[in-house]
Amino acid sequence: MNNRWIGVFVVSIFLTAVAYADGMQGYYDVIARMKTTLQLTDAQYEAIKPIMKEDMQKRQKLLNEQEGEPIKENADTKRALRKIKEETNAKLSKVLSEEQMKKLIEKERIRESLNKDKLNYADNLISAVGFNAEGGSFGF
Repeated sequence: MNNRWIGVFVVSIFLTAVAYADGMQGYYDVIARMKTTLQLTDAQYEAIKPIMKEDMQKRQKLLNEQEGEPIKENADTKRALRKIKEETNAKLSKVLSEEQMKKLIEKERIRESLNKDKLNYADNLISAVGFNAEGGSFGF
């Protein structure tokens, strides 16, 4: 009996490691949060899986192409990310109810606001500390 539980534990750890390694853990986290936050039916949950998977793959591809460039300063990247989000929301609107879509959009707005606050905080911190990115030094 104990050996079976140990086997189940080892397999679950392995599957989690595989999910993180292939970059899919974010996908699993997102759809799990969507299921509970939006109170999805089983049919809705199954229908959003491929939509969200495609969304994340498109975003990841775009971000990989932009590697090393600051996203917040790259207008083309911002536009492309916005387009992906609009396409995804259009697909989701065919699966979710009006109330669920409103809730999803509100959550997105809150997340965007928090991300802006984090970026502003980081910019202010860098300015206050006087970080020299080229030399990798701090000037207090």
